[in-house]
Amino acid sequence: MIDLPKMPFRFGAEPTNYVGEHGGFEMAGENTEAVYRGVQQAKANDSIVLQVVGDSTPVRVLPLPPDGTPVYVSELITQTGVLRKLGTVQATLFRYSPSVIGGAPMDVRMNQTQDGVRPECDYALRAGDRLRVRKTITAPLLDLLQQSVGL
Repeated sequence: MIDLPKMPFRFGAEPTNYVGEHGGFEMAGENTEAVYRGVQQAKANDSIVLQVVGDSTPVRVLPLPPDGTPVYVSELITQTGVLRKLGTVQATLFRYSPSVIGGAPMDVRMNQTQDGVRPECDYALRAGDRLRVRKTITAPLLDLLQQSVGL
């Protein structure tokens, strides 16, 4: 017989982070409530959400230009200083969708040198979009292999 606790979830306990394959679907953790509220606020106020994992203020709601000038992922990560602060980053854009909880994930691939976003992944941002950015820890051998293969 397996002895299971009557209440497996503790209130106030730190939730575990679950990130699915390719960083897509998010379960508990990573400021889920703050992210949800931020996305709702962004959608209502013609803004986007910048989520920097591990930052002291991980969720920021940033307004889009009122004149409708497009803002691209590359502009957002350079003008906010995220790329300069974190160095190498991994980013995923979650496109707002009422039918997909958390938004539809869109992979943002970086250049080999990690100095910017590859053109085919430099998406124009829309109201309610969320860009999740985290520092990438890479091994020097992996970097060398990626450069030799041309990734």
